[in-house]
Amino acid sequence: MQTFLRQCVGLDISKDTLQVGLSVIDQTGKVTLKATTKVANKPAGFLTLLSWVARHRKQDLPLTYLMESTGVYHEAVAWFLHQQDQPVSILLPNKAKYYLKSLGYKSKNDKIDAQGLSRMGLEQRVPLWKPLSKNLYALRLLTRQHQRLQELRTQSTNQQHALEHSAFDNGFITKQLTNLVKVYDQQLTALEQAIIQLINDDAVLKPRIEQLVKIKGLALLSVAVLVAETNGFERGAPWRLHQPAPPSELCGL
Repeated sequence: MQTFLRQCVGLDISKDTLQVGLSVIDQTGKVTLKATTKVANKPAGFLTLLSWVARHRKQDLPLTYLMESTGVYHEAVAWFLHQQDQPVSILLPNKAKYYLKSLGYKSKNDKIDAQGLSRMGLEQRVPLWKPLSKNLYALRLLTRQHQRLQELRTQSTNQQHALEHSAFDNGFITKQLTNLVKVYDQQLTALEQAIIQLINDDAVLKPRIEQLVKIKGLALLSVAVLVAETNGFERGAPWRLHQPAPPSELCGL
């Protein structure tokens, strides 16, 4: 009698869609593709994905999701699945492509890639992706919005400076820019408070960020950006910190 051991959902991701393949492996090592579909790469599509998987999966078997890191397009679904407590593995770009070539696949399309990913997740030992905290994605959104508003504020203050030294003063525009800078200041303050609140409410993030803030020259907002953009240094810090021990050791990662 055929006995199935595990199942895997392969996700081939583009900007707009997720091509999905669900496969199972039995005790002999044979992999069988059970079903395929395509959903939108947006929150409504992620809910559709969960419903589809629930209908087609074998409920008594372990299940994982496997995808490649495709720029930023994989991030939303990866975080969504993680927040739903679904096991997720993320491959480096092109790793699946070489795996498919080793299997003799000559043609390449999204459907074949999704099937190959689901097979790869069953035949190879792929580590699970585990971000430092479920709140890292939210922290990244907050810090990126803070950076955007800071840039807009700088543009407005530069305009103010240019008007002050212009041969033709325009009081109306000066007043508009002054009011705009006030709005940016209010929004930046609100964002900073939201960032601090998110960190304080996270039992994992708080001690690690507090440890880094103790380093001379590192402000809390700079550390929050650094941690958010590197997934707690999982990707490696974008620059080296001048300190005796590397950031990864300080964070306990």
